[in-house]
Amino acid sequence: MVWEHGSDPPNVRESNSEPTSSEIVPSVLVFDMGGVLAPDADKSLWLQSFAPEDRQMAEAAYLAAFKQGRVTRGALPQDLWRRALTAAGMPEDSEWRKFDDAVQRGFRPFWEVLGLVDRARRRGYRVGIISNHVCGWFDPWFERFGLGELFTEPALVLVSSRVEVAKPDPAIFDAFLEQSGLQPAQCLFIDDKAANVEAAVRHGMKAVQFRYESKDGRPVDSVAVLSARLAACGVSLA
Repeated sequence: MVWEHGSDPPNVRESNSEPTSSEIVPSVLVFDMGGVLAPDADKSLWLQSFAPEDRQMAEAAYLAAFKQGRVTRGALPQDLWRRALTAAGMPEDSEWRKFDDAVQRGFRPFWEVLGLVDRARRRGYRVGIISNHVCGWFDPWFERFGLGELFTEPALVLVSSRVEVAKPDPAIFDAFLEQSGLQPAQCLFIDDKAANVEAAVRHGMKAVQFRYESKDGRPVDSVAVLSARLAACGVSLA
């Protein structure tokens, strides 16, 4: 190929032009909760309360109640369980607290992943959370384990039930960006679900898929794997 005299070679950007969004290195790491920072809800006690042939129905009743609760402002755990109990044909005044206590006990942090979060902060990255969750579960987990010491900027923590919309709906990313004052290209989003990762990318963020362990507690992705995926997006924590 022959270039005309005085012209720039093809695909060479002028040095004084603005970088494109794909060239901006993210400065904010935004994590999902369930599957990334902590386990998904442990529904085993709930399911064991039903005969084997009814457990699929019980699972569906729980999931429907959770999906409604995670987009309901001010939703409380008892509201979620009453919906699930009603859908499963059980009295609303059943001992919902025992099911709720079992679920909340299961929300232990993935300490190794939180170590990576801390390492990112020490290297100057800001960190946040976008979680599809019920505030009545998320807030006690966040407070019980002192996560405010890691996620120190409230504007970078968004729970779906506060804004009445859940991932992968693009409106939740709009809400996060409005609340935080960030631009999409500044953010690198980490989630365990492909649909949520793809939604973040369509919204202009960089994103990686990562799941620390399976629903039955078996290892899936190591923190080293996550570090490598972040590095591929320009975020080095080495």
